[in-house]
Amino acid sequence: MEFLEKSPNWGASPGMPRTEVAEFFAMNNLSGGRTTFPYELKAVPRPTGDATKVIITEWDIPKAQTSTHDSTLDKNGMLWFTDEATQYLGRFDTKTATFKEYQMPPVPTGIIAGTRDVLTDDEGFVWFPMRNDKGDSILARFDPKTEKVDWINGVSSQFIAHGPNDKIFAGWRRVDAKTMKVEDDFNPQRSGVVPKGSVAYAGNAEVDSKGNPWMVTQAGPGGVMGFDVDDKKPLWFPVEGVMARRGTIDDKDRLWFGEYRADKVFMFDTRSGKSQRWDLPRYSAPYTSSTPDPKGRVYAPSNMAERLYRVDPKTNEVLAIQWPTEFDTKKINQVKGPNGQILWFTNMRTARVSRVELLD
Repeated sequence: MEFLEKSPNWGASPGMPRTEVAEFFAMNNLSGGRTTFPYELKAVPRPTGDATKVIITEWDIPKAQTSTHDSTLDKNGMLWFTDEATQYLGRFDTKTATFKEYQMPPVPTGIIAGTRDVLTDDEGFVWFPMRNDKGDSILARFDPKTEKVDWINGVSSQFIAHGPNDKIFAGWRRVDAKTMKVEDDFNPQRSGVVPKGSVAYAGNAEVDSKGNPWMVTQAGPGGVMGFDVDDKKPLWFPVEGVMARRGTIDDKDRLWFGEYRADKVFMFDTRSGKSQRWDLPRYSAPYTSSTPDPKGRVYAPSNMAERLYRVDPKTNEVLAIQWPTEFDTKKINQVKGPNGQILWFTNMRTARVSRVELLD
C-alpha cells in the first residue's frame, strides 16, 4: 500500500494532517462507487511444529468490563492487576484460580477513573499510579493485610519500576518504599546530554542492579537515556531509529523492549552500551517484551496480529504462537513450571487472566 510505504508509522505519529489520514482510509474502503477492495486479504498461516507446543488457559475476570492494563506476579503466586476503566485493584491466586477485588477511592463524576502500572515491593505492598479527584495519576501504595491505600502527593507517573534497596521509581524520581518519601530526581533530559526531542513512552523507566534508571526512546533522535546515580552523571547512547514502547530489564542489566512502531524486539546492554534488534512480522506492533526465559528466549505480544512471538537471540528464530481470541497485554510475568516455563499476564481485550505453558 503506497501510503504505508511512504509513512509506515502514520498510526502513531502525532501531527499528521487529517487529509492524509482520510486519503488512506479512502484508498482501502468501498467509497467512490467501488464494489471490490483494491487488495487481496491473506490469512496468516496456522501454527505448526514448535508453535503448537503450548497450552493456553484463561480465566474470566469477574468484572467483565475490566480493561486490564498491567499485571505483576508476587512471591506468593498472586497475580495483581489494574483496571484502566474503574477504580479497583484485582488479585488472582494462581494456585487456587480464585479472584479477589479491592475497591479503590472513588473519583468525582467527569474524572476518568482507572489505574495503570503495578508492582510489589520487598515487603509485599502493591504499588500503582491511580487517578485522584483531579484526574492526575498519583503514586499509590496498597497494603494487602489492612486493605489501606496511601498516596504520595506530588508524584505523578503512568509507569513505575522497582529498584534495589526497595526503591520505587516514578519516571526519573526515586521514592523510598519504607518511608514513602521522594529522595531525588535523576532526569538526564534537563542536562543537555540527551538530544532535544528524544522522548520515551510515558516515563517508562527500568532500573538496573546498581539503582540506575533507564528509558528507551519512542520518538525523536533514537537512543537510550539513563542516569548514573553514584557518579551523578546523565547518560545517552544513540541508537538510530529505535521506537520502543514498553519493556523490562533482566538480571544481566539488559533492557528488553518492544518496538511498537517498528515491528522489532530491541535489546540494550547497559553494561557494554551495545544494542541489538530482531525483526518481527510486519504490522505485528509488539507492545512490550519479556525478560529471557531459562533458554534465553524472550516473548513479545503483538498488538495487531493476535500472536505471541518468541524470539531466540542465539539463533534469531522467531516463533509465532497463535492466540485463540483477541489479544493485548502490556506486561509478561514468568515462573518455572513442572513441564517448562509458564507465562502469566492479563488479556486487556477479553478481560481475562492468561496462563501460557510452554512444553519444550
